[in-house]
Amino acid sequence: INDAHGKDTSLSEIAIAQAKAGFFNQAITTANTINDAHGKDTSLSEIAIAQAKAGFFNQAITTANTINDAHGKDTSLSEIAIAQAKAGLHQEATATANTIVNAHSKAEARIEIAIAQAIDAAVLIDDFRSKLSRYARFNF
Repeated sequence: INDAHGKDTSLSEIAIAQAKAGFFNQAITTANTINDAHGKDTSLSEIAIAQAKAGFFNQAITTANTINDAHGKDTSLSEIAIAQAKAGLHQEATATANTIVNAHSKAEARIEIAIAQAIDAAVLIDDFRSKLSRYARFNF
């Protein structure tokens, strides 16, 4: 492709497709060939989010930390923290959220972490009640 913008757009789409298919190393390599800073950061953000959704949290954080755009980096870290929380990794999610600079993105992540904690607590309470009712049938 001779057109620089067209080439960067195509490379960005390829990198994102590679990430969504689980080819994270190839996606990062492709993203790093993008000359346009915004296109590169957008691709790296999508790669980091795909890594987090696949459960590769440490790699996702590493990828997010290579993003130069502050908003893109914070958005990625917020999505990673939310994915960690949904996976039950509340402490890790909180640690990730604490690295977010943007107040709105940090608050969004913390709200989602709190929701995930509440859901996990409700599940534990429900499980406890179920076990308690089974044992209550036996009069010791």
